[in-house]
Amino acid sequence: MKFTRSYSGGPNCTPTRACLISGTYTPRHQIYTRGGAAKGKPKYMRLLVPARERQNKALNEKAATFEITNSLDPRFVCIPEVLKPAGYTSARIGKWHLGPDTQGFDLSTTNGKDGVNKKHYGDVDVAEELTDQALIFIENNHDGQFFLYLAHFDVHTPHRSRKEVAARYED
Repeated sequence: MKFTRSYSGGPNCTPTRACLISGTYTPRHQIYTRGGAAKGKPKYMRLLVPARERQNKALNEKAATFEITNSLDPRFVCIPEVLKPAGYTSARIGKWHLGPDTQGFDLSTTNGKDGVNKKHYGDVDVAEELTDQALIFIENNHDGQFFLYLAHFDVHTPHRSRKEVAARYED
């Protein structure tokens, strides 16, 4: 498949991930940012959602009328739930931040070993473990239909790597 047009469901990864997994827009799933708090300084934001830390009382009251959640509601039918009846095995490996419900994934893990909502920023070992777990999942499922959603933690700055790996690319 070739996708020539796209739309980001939000200014950061959590609402965008919720849009991608659920097939809905941000106002429908009501996840605007991880943790439900504004990113950056609210006084510079032009939108009310979810900037609830504004100094302006009138804007703060208007912003409070928007519902904000930190978890994707299980009532949304998500990609793995659609694919399962067609015989797909699915895995979600890496970042999630969409709540405790795994939304139908057969395997759901933040580091390839345990946990649904743990954080592993800045850990080069976890970055490699995620890739290794993804490769194992592909190898174990390559004879059948599968869906793999791999979301690394350290796609944001600062970028990290092992010194010996970075040294190969310095020039």
